[in-house]
Amino acid sequence: MAVVNGLVMVEGQPGSGRSTTSRGIASWLADQQVAVEHWAEGHSDHPVDHAVGAEQVVVLETADLLALAAESPAMSQALLGAAEQHGDVWLVRQERHPDLPPALVERLVDAARGTRVPADVSTALVADRWEPFGATLPRGVHVWESVPLRSPDADVVARLVEALDLPTLVVPVGDGRWDDHECAVRDFVADHLGLGDRPGLTESEQVA
Repeated sequence: MAVVNGLVMVEGQPGSGRSTTSRGIASWLADQQVAVEHWAEGHSDHPVDHAVGAEQVVVLETADLLALAAESPAMSQALLGAAEQHGDVWLVRQERHPDLPPALVERLVDAARGTRVPADVSTALVADRWEPFGATLPRGVHVWESVPLRSPDADVVARLVEALDLPTLVVPVGDGRWDDHECAVRDFVADHLGLGDRPGLTESEQVA
């Protein structure tokens, strides 16, 4: 296996082909004898993709937090021990508190449904996931499907890309030129990972 380290993220709206593209990149890299791990969206043990949502991170307004805490002394103690203030809202990260009473978890999920997660909170939670992953200096190439930039807020995505200084390729979809786009993606990935600089490969082996 070739010693190549890197990260490739495939983003896109539902139905745009991100799953097909990410699987294709991973398969092609494996054919190039590159050690690769493909992580599909929502994979349970993904290194950074733990979605912000009622089942992962509950976001509560102060009024909702106090209302839940007032329901019972036991609930108040458990909730206030787990809640973290972030600006004007409160977060309960359930993975950090696996011993929360099931009844409280159920109430938290109910209370959080329909709550809009502020953009700064979403960005901060993404950053929290990135830090430990980067600190491990992961080996090989990771191909991530729609992680962690999937956001309905295009401005948030643009700010994240700019902040991370990511080399980016935008591929149009729906024009029937999939073969051309697939080649463009492979060229981009090969350049991004430095595969074209590997000695002993012919041009056809460098980019299929």
